[in-house]
Amino acid sequence: MLKDDKAFVEAYKVLGKTQMSIETILAKAQSIAKSFFNEKNLDHLLAN
Repeated sequence: MLKDDKAFVEAYKVLGKTQMSIETILAKAQSIAKSFFNEKNLDHLLAN
């Protein structure tokens, strides 16, 4: 069974160096989530 750190190394070997790092993906996701909640988009998705 692979540990997380070894799994990431293996995944990057398969995907190549052009892929974003996990840290970059999480930072971008955080930015998107903040915008989503600041703009109150959830209110528009819910039926009244």
